[in-house]
Amino acid sequence: MEAGSALGKLANLPPVQQHRDAFTRSWPPFENARLKPALKFGQEEIVPLAQSAGPVFYPFSGPDALYALALFPNASTFVLAGLEPVGEIPDLGALPEAELNASLADLRAAIASIQAFSFFRTREMRAQFSKNQFAGVTPILLLFIARHGFAVHRVDPLVLEPDATLRDTSPAARAPAEGSVPGVRITFARPGDKRLRTLYYFKSDLSDTGLAAAPQPLVWLANVSDRKSTRLN
Repeated sequence: MEAGSALGKLANLPPVQQHRDAFTRSWPPFENARLKPALKFGQEEIVPLAQSAGPVFYPFSGPDALYALALFPNASTFVLAGLEPVGEIPDLGALPEAELNASLADLRAAIASIQAFSFFRTREMRAQFSKNQFAGVTPILLLFIARHGFAVHRVDPLVLEPDATLRDTSPAARAPAEGSVPGVRITFARPGDKRLRTLYYFKSDLSDTGLAAAPQPLVWLANVSDRKSTRLN
């Protein structure tokens, strides 16, 4: 991050510095008590699955990329699904400082349960999402991916059409068909590693009733194979 860039200037704002300091304090106890044991468990008990590059499907996950990445560190494709909204990345530079401060505090509160209990509380997350600029799971997914030491290359909003076709929903794209399942695709890699990894999240009701109305996540998932790793140019 260059000091004179937009992100560089944003990083120097007092609310962002306060957010960074709060995370610096709260993360090590969580990492030592919960995340490192999960990493150790994955290395010792899930082998050879933990060493596989095959797709990882994590139903009812919400934004819990944290443990998916810890337990399956070599996987190239992750597919998460839950009832939480997808959300998007807000234009942080356009937010008044007070609103940025409040939204960052709400973001920390939204992930407090996973730091304390190793799982999300959906009701609490829904309440936090309803009142801040970091609504939805996308900002939390990005945070967890970064905390695992990855660099994010792309964030693409998308939908699963009723026929299970995966389609981009950028502003230039046509409106999604009725009955589409919203999602996001995040592409990331470790610094210096040319292998790209991909995480998908779909807002999908995986109950019998929900799948009867919108079965395309399972149809699409059935076609996700153990593909060769994508590499950077």
